[in-house]
Amino acid sequence: MSENNVALFKIKHQRLYFPMTPAFPFLEGAFKFSGSTVPYFQLTLTAREAIDHLNVARDLIFDPNEIVLEELFQRDIDQTRVQKEIAPYLLRDGEIKFFNALVVVLLPHANQRLKPTYSKSKVSSKNAPLEGLELNRTNKFGTISWNDSQLCPIIVDGQHRFSALKEVAQNQPNVNLDETSIPVVLLVLDEELGFSGQSETLLGAVRKIFIDLNRQAKTVSETRNILLDDRDVAAVAVRCLLEKRVRPGEDSIEARLEKGRMPLSLVDWYSDGIKFDRGLHITSILCLYKIIQGFLKIPKIDSFDYENSGKLVSRFLQLDNSLDFSEAINNAEHKKLPIFLGSSEVQQFNEWFEKSWGPALVIVLTSIKPYKDFAENLASNQFLDGPYEPWLAMDRVGKEVFKETLDNPEAIDALQSQASKPKEGNLAFQVVFQKGLMMAFTGMAEEFSTAQNSSDKLKSYAEDWTKTYNARISDRTLNHEFWISSMIRADGSINTTSAAEKAVAAVIICTMLAPIDDWKKLSRDELLSEATDYMHEMSEQKSARGFKGIELVKYRLWQSWRKLVLKHLRDNEGVWGAGESVKCSQFMAIQLLNCLGTEPILEYRKKLDPNEELLDNEDGDNFDQTDVEVMEWMD
Repeated sequence: MSENNVALFKIKHQRLYFPMTPAFPFLEGAFKFSGSTVPYFQLTLTAREAIDHLNVARDLIFDPNEIVLEELFQRDIDQTRVQKEIAPYLLRDGEIKFFNALVVVLLPHANQRLKPTYSKSKVSSKNAPLEGLELNRTNKFGTISWNDSQLCPIIVDGQHRFSALKEVAQNQPNVNLDETSIPVVLLVLDEELGFSGQSETLLGAVRKIFIDLNRQAKTVSETRNILLDDRDVAAVAVRCLLEKRVRPGEDSIEARLEKGRMPLSLVDWYSDGIKFDRGLHITSILCLYKIIQGFLKIPKIDSFDYENSGKLVSRFLQLDNSLDFSEAINNAEHKKLPIFLGSSEVQQFNEWFEKSWGPALVIVLTSIKPYKDFAENLASNQFLDGPYEPWLAMDRVGKEVFKETLDNPEAIDALQSQASKPKEGNLAFQVVFQKGLMMAFTGMAEEFSTAQNSSDKLKSYAEDWTKTYNARISDRTLNHEFWISSMIRADGSINTTSAAEKAVAAVIICTMLAPIDDWKKLSRDELLSEATDYMHEMSEQKSARGFKGIELVKYRLWQSWRKLVLKHLRDNEGVWGAGESVKCSQFMAIQLLNCLGTEPILEYRKKLDPNEELLDNEDGDNFDQTDVEVMEWMD
């Protein structure tokens, strides 16, 4: 081998010739609680040094008899998460990034096989307590180095972060890893350095530390992510719908809603639940997020999927021509950086949403009769525009602290029980209904979103839409039978599937568009025929009474409702084979006519029997034997 080749070989394999690591400065400490002591050294390594000198668990060979399930998980690195989430996060141009400390255990090994114990140094001293370890310390400061052929630093917390650094190093040669420093907490679990605790083996001690680190580390909840994430445009949009303070100013609730934001007291913003059928809120953060996500329909693409990046650009431009983010996305492709929206693009989206869709969505969510009535009930019980609004707007801990300031804290408990009663049996407070409701509104209002002065048009349309909804549908959320085959199953249980959400939206849309003024002078048979034709017309994607742009909405929603109706008829009415489609349309027509019963159906009751006395049931619905006869029209 030539002299040059020898030199090159030594450079490439320097760890074989010089197994001692550099001397890393440290600050020494010990974690001492309840009879156990874990000594540690706080180091700062450059990203390059970390890659060169640290290892993950799968780099070390364990005794098969010692391996347990938790360690199998620890040795398994989710490479997809590394490549598609963490590494792209590191490469986002100009965005603030930071990693917390890697926790590393220095373990004894021979030929990459884990040894059961550390070997004591033959020349035992304060500076060389273990074979392969060198310390130079004064008080709690000093330097540490180890022999790679005898001691192996294994990451027990942070292996995915570490793997992302390696991913960047391998695929982004222009990144200078010597300019980045990584905090490292190095553990040496030997009595010579002060370690003590209940453990039969060294691996057992490592296992306990690993499990405890992972058990105590809690992932950020989905709700908290929505409230904090400045990169997710759906999360940004949700926050546009909410007031920023618990009780801003002294304006009335009407004046506050006029500003286009919902009081925090109306929204469950602190728990991790999506439901709001109990308690004192009319929606939840998770439900709002799902609604916004479904409405925005922002396509999910991989960080480096430049081929499909045009879909992302196109969708934002469909939402509004001002949302042209092509420059940022093209720039990412040019620099071979991950595709993402930077702070300026997200801020631009935020400003657009809070001036356009935000106020319109707040109008619908607070003006629909069940929600408006519930808010008024809260106000009458002092939970809105009253002394107890700060309590309702706080999380569990805040509520407890607030109650301690009151002379009569028990009063809140009594009022809370009273204020929540209007929710009982009202389907408007089911997640599936609210998602269907907002799907219907956003689908019908979409044509106004890109028009000139779209903010005013959306707001005006939301007001008109809500009035029509309240006149035709609102009271029906107390009548569970009306929603059979959409959000209610035949056995009375609530259907929470995405198909049910679409079916609810379809029911609302067809009821909102029904030409009831044209039906008022029809005979009973003509009325059923017209309503059935109307349902056929809607389901076959024809022009919906001239409503511009509704065809696309129908395509998305009608099939779900018709499939649920058809399933209901097959399972409960024995309707099979020939005539299924007609029976399906007739069933849907009857549902529609029952919804509009205050106008056409009541008139025809009088024609059938002028002396008939109409009785209201407990839900306030005019439902009697005539309704049974109406249902029998199908036959």
